[in-house]
Amino acid sequence: MWRRVTAKAWDVYLEHMGGVSRPFGRTSLKSCGRIGVATVSVDPAAGLADQPAKVAVWGLPPLQEVTLRALAVNEEGILFDSCAHYQADEQGQVDLSKDPSKGGDYTGLEPMGLFWSLSPAAMENPYQRLEPRKVKGPMKLEMSVHQGYSQPGAIPGQVLAKTNVERRFILPEVRRIRVKDGAVRGSLFLPPGNGPFPGVIDMFGDEGGLIEYRSSLLATHGFAALSLPYFNFEDLPKTMEDFHLEYFEEAARFLLRHPKVSMVRIVYLDIQLLALLQLKESVCTTVLRKNGTSSLEEIPMFVFRSCTC
Repeated sequence: MWRRVTAKAWDVYLEHMGGVSRPFGRTSLKSCGRIGVATVSVDPAAGLADQPAKVAVWGLPPLQEVTLRALAVNEEGILFDSCAHYQADEQGQVDLSKDPSKGGDYTGLEPMGLFWSLSPAAMENPYQRLEPRKVKGPMKLEMSVHQGYSQPGAIPGQVLAKTNVERRFILPEVRRIRVKDGAVRGSLFLPPGNGPFPGVIDMFGDEGGLIEYRSSLLATHGFAALSLPYFNFEDLPKTMEDFHLEYFEEAARFLLRHPKVSMVRIVYLDIQLLALLQLKESVCTTVLRKNGTSSLEEIPMFVFRSCTC
């Protein structure tokens, strides 16, 4: 309850200041918003979450100092925001693909910095990540330009321009299939077409449950992606300490049997999970592929490691 009351107060204040509010309007292929003479543009305004977007501002006084802010609300109503400091050029323009940030949540040349630096707002629990649990609908953001430099978590200055942005995690032609095969649980995302496609098994670390947004994005790029939970989902073990390594081999074999899958790469995208698997004794990491007779053959597997950002 306190979160709803605090968030409402924040919205009222921002609306009073001419700033960002919760409601999101329609977006177009290119979104532009202006208040007065200044305009902020995000191109494309509606695009995939991993698609670069060009953020630009024009109509400012020459050399004016401004703060650009992004605001998003997740499915639980938690506010995430980010900010960066920029100085307009002599033509009164700011181009995030060319101009470095001078402060805020990041510094330097970061064209997508306002997106990747989104973190819980000052009123929220800081230990949360902006991860969509549902991939069908877009994540909606508001981008705003404020007068002067304001620090992260501080009340922003007068709003000069604002616009709406949508980031999508799946395309309409991508198929989502819920999986319940033997012990294997999850969601399979298939690109359009007959294939066969390279297969990927995507797993998160210690969060548990079914998290699909990376798999849905992989499918938009031509991969048959299996989002594989391994604890705290349906009838799977409730804790991370109680799963069985055979589960992952069964998942690989399930994916390989699919007629639209050519080969399987098991991709660990969480360092904690990878470390846990490596500590288990007698762990043989393999990738499976079909040979000419459609039987299974083991070959060495490439393991990809990255942070879960």
